[in-house]
Amino acid sequence: MESTSFAPRVLAELRTLGPVTLRVGGVPRLERRRKSLALLAFLARHAPARLCRADLAALLWPASPDERARQSLRQALAELRNALGDVVQSSVAQAWIAPESLTLDAAEFERDMDIGRLEEALARDTGPFLAGFDGVAGAHFDLWLAGERDRLRAIERVLGRKIN
Repeated sequence: MESTSFAPRVLAELRTLGPVTLRVGGVPRLERRRKSLALLAFLARHAPARLCRADLAALLWPASPDERARQSLRQALAELRNALGDVVQSSVAQAWIAPESLTLDAAEFERDMDIGRLEEALARDTGPFLAGFDGVAGAHFDLWLAGERDRLRAIERVLGRKIN
């Protein structure tokens, strides 16, 4: 079911550097829902791309049979939509984040570095990307997570050289 609304109802903030938190209107949401938060982080890191639902199901529920993995994805997407409104969009085949509806600290960290706002970037760097999310899904998710962490650590090293 594809959403016909293009304007998100909610502006949300996802913190992924250090302890993972999702806030909507300043209120924490989905605090103990690691798989849903992992899905949201994955979608947010790939925004504005529309990602294949079958691939998302296989990434996050690799040990489950296909139908069970797809059902788990449907439940996680419904949970995200319940918490975030139109921030999370989907069709029968794809899922994505509505443009400019979710603030992601990792993306802001990269943006701050790109435009030379070093102090702001340093303030955002509060820990590893998706700390504590190792093993939340399968090996492919862990590989993606390790790659994201490596890329962000490389940016952190540049930041350290520029600050010193």
